[in-house]
Amino acid sequence: MADTGFGAIDAHQVMEMTNEIVGIESVTVPYGSFDNAIKVVSTGTLEMTTSMGDTEMPAMSIDTSNVTWYVENVGRVRSEDLSDSFGTGDASSTVTELISIE
Repeated sequence: MADTGFGAIDAHQVMEMTNEIVGIESVTVPYGSFDNAIKVVSTGTLEMTTSMGDTEMPAMSIDTSNVTWYVENVGRVRSEDLSDSFGTGDASSTVTELISIE
């Protein structure tokens, strides 16, 4: 980023995640149905700090929460991001599903 006369911009991010296998279950996605999908719940926190020259911006903290299903010999077939991406306390769900393998 070009120097605007205020000095260099420095950004620092730290993410801590916990992943837990919570079970094996059936899952259906556009690609097909799978009886033995491994369900993994991931939770964590992303801490970000930014400074410009001598000015430090307020720290930002984002809580993350994801549920992902994995199938042997296929990989990730479905994931749901339940994170509060904007720090508003109002999490929304984003779903990603396997459609095809090329």
